Amino acid sequence: MLKINLRRFFAGRAITNPGVYLQKQGFSRRFAADAAAGTMKKISFADLEQLCRLFECTPHDVLEWVPSANESNAASSPLAPLIRTDTSVDLLGLLNSLPYNKLEEMQKLIAEKAKQR
Repeated sequence: MLKINLRRFFAGRAITNPGVYLQKQGFSRRFAADAAAGTMKKISFADLEQLCRLFECTPHDVLEWVPSANESNAASSPLAPLIRTDTSVDLLGLLNSLPYNKLEEMQKLIAEKAKQR
């Protein structure tokens, strides 16, 4: 089953109240609530485009495929790249675990990567 998975974006950007965050970005209250709860059943192309612009990603990054239990050849399916093994990025947790001198190094690396966009 294809799903819309935004939790990994919320976790990766340390967004603690995704419903409020999405509403502030112009999404409807209903959309924001469903997205925050992970219960979205459908999405319009306009909303998908807005999400991709907001998170600077592609639709491929927003979608997740969970093969059914009887899916014997999931690895060879054309949808296999949408199987997510790690659904969140805990960058904030990782940064919090680093000693201060390593944080300075990470800040420099992140600044360099941001310039390359």
